[in-house]
Amino acid sequence: MASALILMAVPDSALSQKQDGAEFTVRFGVLFENEEPLAGSVTCRADETCLLFQHGMLRVEILAGEKPHRRTVFKELTVSCSGGCSFAGGRSKRSFSSERQFEFFKGSDSLQIPLVMKQRQKLGEILLTFP
Repeated sequence: MASALILMAVPDSALSQKQDGAEFTVRFGVLFENEEPLAGSVTCRADETCLLFQHGMLRVEILAGEKPHRRTVFKELTVSCSGGCSFAGGRSKRSFSSERQFEFFKGSDSLQIPLVMKQRQKLGEILLTFP
């Protein structure tokens, strides 16, 4: 885990200081349960969905931008893979603010809230550094 974190550096400026459509860099590390770690960076545009990485059948996208009426920054992470996968809450998409660490699991829940917590197989963890 330490090696993946070393590869990620803190970006220079915050997204909230950028203009519409401005570019920003996202650095990531992925710690798989049964594979070697993966690390890299991508340049994305504000308010546009951006492919963070694709590894085998796993695909992760990020969307970040501003809500002008609230003057806040929103961020959304989406995970998809063959056979289904999701974050800890059972959904394949999640909004976040200050979190930078996300576990992802095999399978996903339907739109209904389950009455019984099901134990799911952990596939790995995504670590992010960006404005």
